[in-house]
Amino acid sequence: MSVFKKPVFSISILIVVVLTLNSCGIFSKQVYDISKVDDAIAYNDLLINEEIIVIDKINILDSVFETYEPVNIEPALNAAKEQIKKSIKKIKKIKAFYGDDSFKEALITFLKFFDNQLNNQYAEMLEIYELPIEEYTEKEESRYNFLIDEIDTDYDKEFKIFTDIQDAFAEKFGFTLY
Repeated sequence: MSVFKKPVFSISILIVVVLTLNSCGIFSKQVYDISKVDDAIAYNDLLINEEIIVIDKINILDSVFETYEPVNIEPALNAAKEQIKKSIKKIKKIKAFYGDDSFKEALITFLKFFDNQLNNQYAEMLEIYELPIEEYTEKEESRYNFLIDEIDTDYDKEFKIFTDIQDAFAEKFGFTLY
């Protein structure tokens, strides 16, 4: 008779303990809807593909600068600017992911940062390249090198901001980037 009461009581205590521990975070491994995770990965890849396309254009521009042929620099500069416009336009058409547009907006901001660099630092570098050789002095060389350093330093800061938001997106939707 008392045989039935004891196990029921023990099971009840066990359930209360497990629920309490779970609510305290002891078993806090979050369970994600696998289809949502797959969708989040696809969304990430869609956005990052646009970033890669832009970066490829900028890498081409950087390579053209290394050829010391100013006639080829302006078309590469314009191609990078045009790609940024196309990519931003395409990204703006993409809907927020389950109401979260932070990653999408971060990428747009990152691409606008590139556009700003193209219109300022890169444009000034082109002006320096186009100077007749007799007008090119140590002052211009120093300025050119400063612009390169500024591009790299600013990129590092903006890239960190962007990747922090991307990491938060991945964590929120249950996938790992690396």
